Amino acid sequence: MGNTISISDANKYLLRIKTAVSNGKYRFVQRRKNLKSLARAGLLPVHVKDYIMQLSYLDYFNGPEPEKDNRYPDGEYMFFGCEINQLKFFIKIKLEMRNNEDYCMCISFHIAESTIYYKYRE
Repeated sequence: MGNTISISDANKYLLRIKTAVSNGKYRFVQRRKNLKSLARAGLLPVHVKDYIMQLSYLDYFNGPEPEKDNRYPDGEYMFFGCEINQLKFFIKIKLEMRNNEDYCMCISFHIAESTIYYKYRE
């Protein structure tokens, strides 16, 4: 990972993500790692949406990265982090275009396995 975008562009991606979530164009991938991390933080999958809606450019640390696996629809991955109940979470969100509308898929929402280096935090 090594992409960095401006604060303005990070905010534009966040607006697209939050609009998709608000419009019901959203899916949380309930992988085992995600579910275990949520349980450890005392959360349920339904809470993920709320944390996504609270993200800001300060939570951004990488992306966009294009989809590289041709088994999946084209889209771009954005990477964020946040702290929940004193646990640091890694968040990977994919934006896809479907019928000329943004669709958001939260692929990863789990306890970070390594240090997250935020681009716009001091």
